[in-house]
Amino acid sequence: MGVAGPHRFGPRGIIARGETRTARRFLPARLQIIGYARSELTVAQLHERLRPFLKGDAKAVQSFLDVITYTPGEYTGSAGYSALQQRLVDWEAGGGAPSASK
Repeated sequence: MGVAGPHRFGPRGIIARGETRTARRFLPARLQIIGYARSELTVAQLHERLRPFLKGDAKAVQSFLDVITYTPGEYTGSAGYSALQQRLVDWEAGGGAPSASK
């Protein structure tokens, strides 16, 4: 089964406003959101940074956070992008199971 194309939600989008219950209804069931930046964060640290901006009951917020993972890397050079590509390959091979280290 292929993965639906990438989806982005801009600054005025439902995800950006943190309306997790509403957002999750419109997202595919098999989904992973991968953050990529230079910061050396764990997935747990990223989740804690995001949590204050997410609205909804605890179950809805956790359901949304469960699909968010993170890969640190530089914007120059190929090492970070190779790690990101491997994360995607692992996710696809695992049927959508998160492969993030928390």
